[in-house]
Amino acid sequence: MLEVRKTQVQRRIVHLWSVTAVFVLYFGLPTLIHLMSECASTGSGSGCAG
Repeated sequence: MLEVRKTQVQRRIVHLWSVTAVFVLYFGLPTLIHLMSECASTGSGSGCAG
């Protein structure tokens, strides 16, 4: 009984991490691309500071 519960918890954690990763990619990637393009357009590196 304990083993079954352990695998269920592990599956739930893996599922949670997958959902978190998707959210991070979905919201974080466009922001990162925007920042990188800002960096490239300025050339001086002022967009990269901070």
